[in-house]
Amino acid sequence: MIHTPTLEQLALARLRGKFPNLRREGFSGAVRAVDPEIDREGRVPFIPDGWFVEQATFTCVEVEDANPLSPEKLWCYCELWDSLDFYDHHLRLLVFDRYGLNQR
Repeated sequence: MIHTPTLEQLALARLRGKFPNLRREGFSGAVRAVDPEIDREGRVPFIPDGWFVEQATFTCVEVEDANPLSPEKLWCYCELWDSLDFYDHHLRLLVFDRYGLNQR
């Protein structure tokens, strides 16, 4: 059986060329290392499509393919920004189209 990559996988492959440190896993643990009480359950309520950390700045990457960012998820990003700011860390959100182009 031939595996055909999804548009999201192709977009993330393109974005890895631009951001070589891009990761898909471990986001919640990395945030908890900064803020152990991120929420009542001890976890981040969402997982970005990709992320990396450079000099106390968390950069999250979202690919809007079939699932555009909802107002609820944007609000979660706002709350995370506030939590990280308390610990002198920063949050940057980059949103791309389904092809990994057209940063919004």
